[in-house]
Amino acid sequence: MEKLNEHLTILAVCDDDDVLSGIPLILKRDGYIVLTASTGKDCRRQLKAHRPDLVILDEVLPDIDGRDLCKEIKSDIDFKHTHIILISELKTSSDEQADALEAGADAYIIRPIGNRELKARVKAITRLIKNENELIRSKNISAGIIASLQDGFTELDVNGVHLNANQAFLNMTGFSKEDLIGSGPPHPYWPPDQYKKIESSFQKFLKGEFDPFELTFKKKNGDRFPVLVGPSWLKGPDNVVQRYFATIKDITEQKNTERSLSESIEALKQAQSVAKIGSWWYDPVTQMSSWTDEMFHIFGLDPQPGALPYQEQRKIIHPEDWDRFDAAVTKAVSDG
Repeated sequence: MEKLNEHLTILAVCDDDDVLSGIPLILKRDGYIVLTASTGKDCRRQLKAHRPDLVILDEVLPDIDGRDLCKEIKSDIDFKHTHIILISELKTSSDEQADALEAGADAYIIRPIGNRELKARVKAITRLIKNENELIRSKNISAGIIASLQDGFTELDVNGVHLNANQAFLNMTGFSKEDLIGSGPPHPYWPPDQYKKIESSFQKFLKGEFDPFELTFKKKNGDRFPVLVGPSWLKGPDNVVQRYFATIKDITEQKNTERSLSESIEALKQAQSVAKIGSWWYDPVTQMSSWTDEMFHIFGLDPQPGALPYQEQRKIIHPEDWDRFDAAVTKAVSDG
């Protein structure tokens, strides 16, 4: 967890009184908060009470081997990200140092401890911790943005395997994270009869063709629904793709609206055909008109070229009526 103060909290664990009193004196000058413990038991208590960022741990303690305690700390889910510097005896073989590092230690200091070396080791770990905290903050911000999206969001690896899906997408499809994470194509929300179309779009996506495209997805209960997929990718410093992302919008309502509008237009066409009534629209900015099919039928004109421009409609309106017609249109435009 990131601290709000500038410097970090350090726990020094050693049964040597000189070392235990010297470490705080050296590090507190640089603004670190330094706690102390002389036994493994006291170390555990301080860990739970203060959750330090760094533990400087002596290999030799009266109640436990420091390397065993290091392994214990690193295996605890609450403290696995706690950094540890081990203090070894003067005569420590390279194999023993390797054992300690394999136990989870981040660094090693061999006695006698030099002030400059201690400060340099702690400073190096401090930089690492702050970088990790920045990364955690960035990930938390990204996770918060993704979670707050109204549209679905999915993250895939370079093989198209699901790494993440936000709650909006889970709600949209009815699948759980357990259903999706780790699944590769064909994904469970792909209808079998749509595999070919989806696979084609999916392959374009993997190649970096990021134009949004419409697909049909399937819910866990079998219901189908139309979606608009907006793909993207994340590349590393070497310009190699690391992740693929996609936003998924359920466009069921949009499609229903389009269908209703289409049905209304068709009903209007049929009604006008029966009643021998046409209608038209005029845009005073572009001076362009739009006619219904019955307008063309009434005037015996071919609908292929489109409606007549406004001024050319003089050809189909009786000369004695044009001024009255034009005045009515002008007034309608003026009145809005």
